[in-house]
Amino acid sequence: MDLRVLWYKPVKLRKSRPGSIYIYELDLDCVPDKPGVYIFMRKFGRNLNPLYVGKAQNMRTRIGQQLVALKLMKGLENAEIGSRVVVFGEFVSRPGQNENKCLLLIEKALIRHFLS
Repeated sequence: MDLRVLWYKPVKLRKSRPGSIYIYELDLDCVPDKPGVYIFMRKFGRNLNPLYVGKAQNMRTRIGQQLVALKLMKGLENAEIGSRVVVFGEFVSRPGQNENKCLLLIEKALIRHFLS
């Protein structure tokens, strides 16, 4: 099966201002409103360590929802030293491919890759 993902450059998460309901912020305009996969990561030097892998029908909406997920954001905040980034890849479907099944396969493959 030929699954294609168009990867974007990592986007740095910013610490929110005091009094905000968010722990981290990012400019969601840079995130495509397309189906794909996303990875919250810790960046230290040239190393990227994945902290969370997810899939979405609309990455902009889903990543925005994740920014208010307190458990996930606390996990990012409590991770080892380094900056926090989100990396996302747009799924490019081919004729006849079931988008939901393909996204699930890509997400599982990424999780397996990072756990190995």
